[in-house]
Amino acid sequence: PTNTVTVGNITDKAPDQMIRHILAACGTVVSWKRVQAFGFCEYGNPDAGLRAIRILHEMEIGGKKLVAKVDAKTKSVLDEYKAEKRKKIKGRSPLQDEPEEPDDYIDEEMKKTDQAAQERILAILDDYQQDMKNYSASNENERRSQRNMTDRLALLTQASEASVRDADGPIDLDDANIEEGKRDLITREIGKFREIMKKQEEEKEV
Repeated sequence: PTNTVTVGNITDKAPDQMIRHILAACGTVVSWKRVQAFGFCEYGNPDAGLRAIRILHEMEIGGKKLVAKVDAKTKSVLDEYKAEKRKKIKGRSPLQDEPEEPDDYIDEEMKKTDQAAQERILAILDDYQQDMKNYSASNENERRSQRNMTDRLALLTQASEASVRDADGPIDLDDANIEEGKRDLITREIGKFREIMKKQEEEKEV
């Protein structure tokens, strides 16, 4: 039966295509729906779902550890599958008071498949390493650009604050000690600055 694994705490640096490849390394993926930092992966069989939990849970990608888990309904399906595997390995059903080890349902074939999946995932991470670095660099450039814009507008505001009666009032630069050609530019920039600040405040309130 199919089973859905919730994968959370995904870093923004991770391209969705990379995450898809990583999920597929654990087994047959029926569907994958990502919602920003988490998503739902439907696997074609319990073996794949359990492998995803074993390998991906707490795996660090881009400085964040993934969380791989299932809901109660799916857990019961996976627990039933584990019981069948234990019975097959031991040749009998477990005794009523016999303790269960977390990984005692894993046979040699599953261990080999796990190892192959882990090696595949390491190769995928290596393939996408540059993409994640580029994302970080792009974000840093964007932050730097925003800082520069804010600093520039702040300086323009300071230069003309003597001519601005209040935050919402009209701007009069005629008496300011500013070159004629720069007055229109400053007026426009201050107007833009106010609009940006207004939008940011509105976004915070939403």
